[in-house]
Amino acid sequence: MRNSFADKIRKTVEKLDTDHTGITARAIFDDLGISLSETKSRAYSTLRDLTRSGEVERIGRGIYRWRGKKKGKPEIRKIMWRILRARRNITVEDLMELAGASEAYAREWLQMLDRREIVKHMGRGRYRLINDTVTMPDDREKALKLRMIRQRKKEILIVMNDIQNTVMEAKSRIESCLKSWEE
Repeated sequence: MRNSFADKIRKTVEKLDTDHTGITARAIFDDLGISLSETKSRAYSTLRDLTRSGEVERIGRGIYRWRGKKKGKPEIRKIMWRILRARRNITVEDLMELAGASEAYAREWLQMLDRREIVKHMGRGRYRLINDTVTMPDDREKALKLRMIRQRKKEILIVMNDIQNTVMEAKSRIESCLKSWEE
C-alpha cells in the first residue's frame, strides 16, 4: 500500500478530527512531528490540495475539518475520454459543456492527444478520433513536468533557508559588535 506524504496528512486529519469540529494545522504538524519550515510548507500545500479535492474543509485560519474521500465522480479526463470515444467528432466547447472542463484544460488535453496521433485537429477547435486505443492515454509529460517543478521548488526552498540562516547569523554578529562598541 502506498503511504505518501498526502496519505499521512489525510490519515492524521481523519484521526484527530473525530468529532468533525475542526483541528488546527499546528496539531496536525505536531502529531506528524513536522517542524522544519520546508516540510511545513509542503504540508500546507498538501492541506490546500486536500481542501481543493473536498476531503478536508478549511473552517478558519489554520483550522481544518475532515470531510472524507469523495467517491463515485470520475476524473474530468475520464469523462472527456468517454465523450470523445462515443462521439468520435468533438469540439472544445463540447468537452466544456458535457464534461465540465475548463476551456484551457480541454484544449490542452486534446492537443496532447493530437501530438500522440490519437485525434486529428480539424480546425476551429474541432477534433476527430482517428486511433481509438480503448484505454485512456496517460499524460506522463505533464506529470513529469509537475515533478520537475516540485523538485526545483524544493531546491529553491533549501537555498532560501540557507540564505535566511546566513542573514540571521550576520545580524547576530552585527548586534554583538554593536554591543561591544557601546561598552
